[in-house]
Amino acid sequence: MSPRLVLLLALAPALGCAHRPPQVTLLDASLSPPSGAARVLHVTFKAGNDNSRALLLRDLHCRLIIDGREVARVHRSPEATLRRHGTQTFSVPLPFQADPLPERYEVRGELTYIIPGPLAEILFDMGLLTPTVELRAEGALQP
Repeated sequence: MSPRLVLLLALAPALGCAHRPPQVTLLDASLSPPSGAARVLHVTFKAGNDNSRALLLRDLHCRLIIDGREVARVHRSPEATLRRHGTQTFSVPLPFQADPLPERYEVRGELTYIIPGPLAEILFDMGLLTPTVELRAEGALQP
């Protein structure tokens, strides 16, 4: 067993492991007007927090997949705190080139957040504790 795993197991009760990860759903996906073959898909997510303590949303990694190929990759910070028992929306622009416009899209990614508490924050900063939640959405591209 790795030393990191032993440390995390030993500290699990102090880390607030009873927290629930945020729930992230797709609210909207809209295309910007075309500029030649270039397009931007603006994706808006809604994140919900069922916990009694706020969660800091740290990093967002998103990939836009069209016809089975990755056509855009974005790394952003949502710069948002999910208040306790609250929701927050955040948008991500995904630029891509396509001519003609494909019919469907898929967005995949992950959202990294910080569990509340000083010990969890220290372990996050050390790279020992990086909780993430998966993002996945798909839909039709409407011009």
